[in-house]
Amino acid sequence: MKFSNYCILDICNKITTGGTPKSTNKEFYENGNIPWLNTKEINFNRIYHTDAFITKKGYDNSSAKWIDENNIIIAMYGATAGKIAINKIPLTTNQACCNLSINHKIADYRYVYYALVNKYKYLSSLANGGAQQNLNTNIIKELEIELPKLPEQYKIGNLLSLFDDKIELNNKINKNLENQALSIYYNWKKELKGKLTVLQDVVDVRDGTHDSPKSQNNGYPLVTSKHLNEYGVDLSTPNKICKSDFDKINERSKVDTYDILMSMIGTVGLISFISQQEINFAIKNVALFKTSQNLNIVYYVLLFLKSSETKNYINTSLAGSTQQYISLSELRKMPILIPNDTELSKLNNFLKPLITLICKNTDENMSLIKLRDTLLPKLLSGEISL
Repeated sequence: MKFSNYCILDICNKITTGGTPKSTNKEFYENGNIPWLNTKEINFNRIYHTDAFITKKGYDNSSAKWIDENNIIIAMYGATAGKIAINKIPLTTNQACCNLSINHKIADYRYVYYALVNKYKYLSSLANGGAQQNLNTNIIKELEIELPKLPEQYKIGNLLSLFDDKIELNNKINKNLENQALSIYYNWKKELKGKLTVLQDVVDVRDGTHDSPKSQNNGYPLVTSKHLNEYGVDLSTPNKICKSDFDKINERSKVDTYDILMSMIGTVGLISFISQQEINFAIKNVALFKTSQNLNIVYYVLLFLKSSETKNYINTSLAGSTQQYISLSELRKMPILIPNDTELSKLNNFLKPLITLICKNTDENMSLIKLRDTLLPKLLSGEISL
């Protein structure tokens, strides 16, 4: 298979960034119907909806621009710098997004997406800055990728998309199951007769290392907030550390099956439930809830941490100016209503099957991702031909 080198600039009809209407003006956001994407929603995924919307007035009073569907969107700032998505609906973005409109006479947008996914580590390494790592559009424009002829691009794009189609279906099923679980949680909580206490009295709350162990080519993954998935963690992109650093971190922050992780810096409040049996990673700047020590409480605490009450608590407890964070002490004193044993047993009868099925689908996704990511470089290099 013959390849030709192109800069990103040469395969795009246009490259744009977005804009953010002034947050102090409610007219720019309230009752908005224009989808508006933030970088925290970019995670090697397809975008079908956005968490936020802006109004026509907000759009007109910012540098936000409509982008067509099937653009490639690259996050440029903070923990998500270098992560990539494809938008499946027309939308606008904030200024931290670089939006690539691919020239379809030169390249298949799906192939370009996978080529950029394959270059994630290199791309994220180009980010510069102090407390917050940043890419810029010039770095992205000058990034080189190798392209085979269009028919080969289509074949590779089709094959790799099949994996993501199944992963996406499982994610939709999981979201539905989680919504059912949260609905049960909210309805039951109205009737609970338990006692109000603080989280540290229910579960041991710790955090990962704040040091920066030296990275190496092989070793144990050091998971940070940008590697957290809702159920499990991304182990393909973290830096690797040696065994002595791994053991030192795990003396106080060892993650076990059925523990829960939460991001504490940057995008605060991302929750990750750890269900896999073999755990070979350490954590940095991530909260650790040791729910594995009391399996009766694990599903209740998981949904409590995913609930609106926890989100509200976090929003009112954030500190920091350049980069927001929540302290370990604030997490430990978070108020929580604990059911009595009878209530908890009944609640678990409803919650456990739902969460177990979510974990099963997540395990399947992890297998699919592993197979896809094994094939990805081989297909892109021509080692495997279709």
